[in-house]
Amino acid sequence: MACAIDFNHFGAYDTWVLRDRIGKLTYGIWPFFSDIEDYNAMKSASPVPVFSCWNGAVAFQADSVLPVHLRSNRTLSTSPLRFPPPATHPLANTIMESPALSPPLRFRASPRGEGCYSSECFLLPYDMRRLMGMDRIYVNPRVRVAYLWHYYWWHKWVLRHPYVAWFVEKVYDGAWMHYTKLVVGEGGVYTWDGGDCHPWWYGGWW
Repeated sequence: MACAIDFNHFGAYDTWVLRDRIGKLTYGIWPFFSDIEDYNAMKSASPVPVFSCWNGAVAFQADSVLPVHLRSNRTLSTSPLRFPPPATHPLANTIMESPALSPPLRFRASPRGEGCYSSECFLLPYDMRRLMGMDRIYVNPRVRVAYLWHYYWWHKWVLRHPYVAWFVEKVYDGAWMHYTKLVVGEGGVYTWDGGDCHPWWYGGWW
C-alpha cells in the first residue's frame, strides 16, 4: 500500500490512522515523524515505511479485497501466516491455510472486545498485515492531496518553493513542536492500548 498526505485533515483525523513503522502515533506538524530514519526520509521526500496509513488517497494490490477465484496469485502468499491473528480478532476464524485462500477483506468497524478501537481506514491496512501478510506500507511525501484548493495550493506550491522549502527544512524544522503527542482516549494513550494492536508483540513490524 502507498498513501498520499492529506493536508486538509492532517493533524486530526489522519493522525489517528497514520502510524509510524513501529505503530506509534505521528504528529500533525511537519515532518510528522520522530524516528530518525522516517524523519530523514520525509525531509528528502522519500517513501516512508509505516505501520498503517490512508491520508486521502491510497494505491494497493487488489488481491486482498478480491474473491479467491479472481486473484492474480502473484500478491498473496500460499504459505501459512507467520504470525496468526489473536483470538480477539473478529475475522480470526475465517483464516484459511494461507492468505491466498482466505476470504477477501472489507472495510469494517471495531467490535467490542477486539482491543483495537479505530477508524475503518486504520483497520484495512491493519488487516492486510495481520490476515494477508501484506506488510509493505509506505507514505509517499511527493503525493499531496486536499479537499480544498487553498490547502493544496499552499502545501503543493508555496511550501515547496525552493527558498521556502529550505527555510522549512533547515531553519524551522518543526520547531520541536512536531514532537507533541496526540492524546487518544482516556489516560493519554500514545500507542495502541489494546492487545495485538501493538505490532511489536507479534515479532516486529517488517
